[in-house]
Amino acid sequence: MSYHTTQNKFPMRPKISYKNKDISYKLNTKFLGIYIKENLKWTTHINTFRLQLCKVRYIIKSVEGLLG
Repeated sequence: MSYHTTQNKFPMRPKISYKNKDISYKLNTKFLGIYIKENLKWTTHINTFRLQLCKVRYIIKSVEGLLG
């Protein structure tokens, strides 16, 4: 993964190999629990976090009637 700004229309994507095997290029990665895209945007992290919050909210609403 290489990082670049959104103004860069043609980002550099070098071909990397290790022990004669090509390593695939990724557009985003998870680093220390945070998803980062190659253009340093947080949209992947925000969308993943939003889905997790929706699941937790559903669980809380489901058990609310049982506890209250």
